[in-house]
Amino acid sequence: MGIGAAIAVTWFCWLVPILNRFDPRWGDRFTKLGYWAQVQHDIRRYGWMHNDFDDVGKYGDSTWAEWIVAQAEQGRGISDCGHGHKDSALQYLTCQNPAKDTAEGRTEEAIGKAWVEWWMANNDKTQEHWIRDGLARYGVLLHVPPSSADFGPLLTVLGDTATNRLERVPHYVKYNAFRWLRDSGFDPLRYALSNVSPETPEAVKNGLFAYCTNATLYPKIDGVGILAFGKQTSAEDTFPGPYLLTYPARLTAYSLMVFPICLGSYLLVVSRRLTGNLAPKTRADAEHQVEEHEVN
Repeated sequence: MGIGAAIAVTWFCWLVPILNRFDPRWGDRFTKLGYWAQVQHDIRRYGWMHNDFDDVGKYGDSTWAEWIVAQAEQGRGISDCGHGHKDSALQYLTCQNPAKDTAEGRTEEAIGKAWVEWWMANNDKTQEHWIRDGLARYGVLLHVPPSSADFGPLLTVLGDTATNRLERVPHYVKYNAFRWLRDSGFDPLRYALSNVSPETPEAVKNGLFAYCTNATLYPKIDGVGILAFGKQTSAEDTFPGPYLLTYPARLTAYSLMVFPICLGSYLLVVSRRLTGNLAPKTRADAEHQVEEHEVN
């Protein structure tokens, strides 16, 4: 029984959650919010898997940036395949890459050190400020809160087609340009009808196409990876849900299930022991009890 229980616990509590992550249909069981919640849960409980850098980088917030940097501070690797490309996740989270031109080169130690130093200098800023600072390096000076004046420069970055290593815009920068547009209420159709003309730069036109492609992959309606200024309070957020769905109610319900079972099991064991103590142990004891009863 003990071996069987140990195998069951190992299977359902450790192996199955990991195997689910390799199932190509696993994500279909969730909304995007539910999927992201499950990914975060699995990382914290079972560890970081190789492809988690993509989800964490595109859906995470400053909490995950702090978590990854803490790994580097403890001397753990955060780059290359063996460590799951956590540094790539940081690039998407922050729109920064302090390890790009480290004096020590592209070693694991140098990359971790660069991110730790960057964090010490910037951990008091919000994620929006990190992204704004990152985009500023590519000539985009953003407003907080967002302004429609930002649309053209962001589309230019998003539509950049340079492939030269020194000139091309990294994908994490383009993603954050898209995200800033999406969360600031950008409407590509309205912008095209009002602003696009034969004189419009090709980069802006390319940016519109790129935006529509990204919006299909990462729509705002999914509710994940939304920047602070793009989040809206809905009636669902303000309306209190049923009490029975709250944690205290569920804890009470589970207690009412478990406590009677435990108490009943305890009383059963005690009653059997008491019955065993009162019952005659041998035939002689039984005859002796009968004689005492007859005398009385």
